[in-house]
Amino acid sequence: MNFILIPFFLATNLIINDDAWYNGPEYSFSVHWSIISDLEKEKGRYMGKALLMTLKCLPREDYLICHFEDAKIGKWSSKKFDREGALPARNTSYERFNFSVNNFVIKFHQHGIDHYVVEKDDKLMNQILIDMFRTIVNQLNIATNLDQKDDNFQEKQIFFMGECPADYKILRSKVNNYCDNKKFDLVLLIDSKLNDDEIIRIKRQIVLDQCVPLDLYYFIGRDIHSTIFENTTDRLISSESNTRISKNCFTTETLNIVDIYDQEHKKLGNVLDHLYISLDSIHPAQGSSKWIYNPTTIDVIVKTRSNYKTD
Repeated sequence: MNFILIPFFLATNLIINDDAWYNGPEYSFSVHWSIISDLEKEKGRYMGKALLMTLKCLPREDYLICHFEDAKIGKWSSKKFDREGALPARNTSYERFNFSVNNFVIKFHQHGIDHYVVEKDDKLMNQILIDMFRTIVNQLNIATNLDQKDDNFQEKQIFFMGECPADYKILRSKVNNYCDNKKFDLVLLIDSKLNDDEIIRIKRQIVLDQCVPLDLYYFIGRDIHSTIFENTTDRLISSESNTRISKNCFTTETLNIVDIYDQEHKKLGNVLDHLYISLDSIHPAQGSSKWIYNPTTIDVIVKTRSNYKTD
């Protein structure tokens, strides 16, 4: 039986043979969000910080009901200032990070994420946390119809910084050992066939200078590493995503490159902002989903930190 994983885009085929699945599946995604900066060095090494957490979601026809768990933060250093260097070291130590565990809703349409619904409670879901989770969840905003498309094409989509064209590249390759430990059976909801022995890679580069309107980029560095970025401004100069899908694997990541300026508009350096999400497990949901009691609708686009409206 097929259950929605990402509405209008991806599903999972589950063999349900007992009452444990009465409430349907619960998906567990691991989230890794890290930054590394060349503004601060120690003995030739670049300093970084990382957030780790779990995103759990219950599927419905055109939306997901989700919440975060086990958020923690750590810092490390790296010799490399690139994508590999932006990945936290395995021996990084972490401490608990105060992140909301409230339920929220991700509402989809055929072109991706339409809006979010959260609890209207400033104590439980303040605006900084909303911008953080909105940026994380935007990794699931990948819906595009691959049928009758060339391997390279451009398509407009709503991202957190505005409506932007994006350059897509679709690659198909043989399955490797990338997700050998996963036991999923994933199904594309679009007509493109997902063969048993292949990985589909969807590479996406946002054309930032053509976003309309060009709105606020949420820079996590200000909220987890404020000592470095005090009295500075930032400018997103590149945003490239890479999504991998096979029968037993779903991962999606984005690498953003950010220029940092001082108050006199002099460039101080760069930051690499790396966000990675992986589907880790599918288990029977332990209970029916709880709706939002005092709902507030939030746009996909960040704009400013005042674009929240009450339903």
